Amino acid sequence: MSASRTLTTQEIDQVSSTSPVTTTTTAYTMLSSDRAIVFNAAATTATITLLSASLHPGRPLRVKTVTTCTLISSTSNVVPITSTTAGTAILGATTGAWAELISNGSNWITMAKG
Repeated sequence: MSASRTLTTQEIDQVSSTSPVTTTTTAYTMLSSDRAIVFNAAATTATITLLSASLHPGRPLRVKTVTTCTLISSTSNVVPITSTTAGTAILGATTGAWAELISNGSNWITMAKG
């Protein structure tokens, strides 16, 4: 008989990697099960509270806007493609803008966007 153990955050992330796309019309707090989030916000700015990068190293996240809203993080923990300095900006106010982020254990790094 094997002993039971607690799953690590990374193992939980791997198990939940098949979660569906989440769509929101307001500010949103990322859940452990989220992999892709679509923002359909009526406001000009939408805010996301990302999971702690230090607890989720290697964790990917895709975000997209389907309205003309700016997407920002609630804290300065997103590193843009052209910089090494973390800030709050994720996406500009462009309908259909998207970004792929990945946690490096300290911040969320923007790996690609369009």
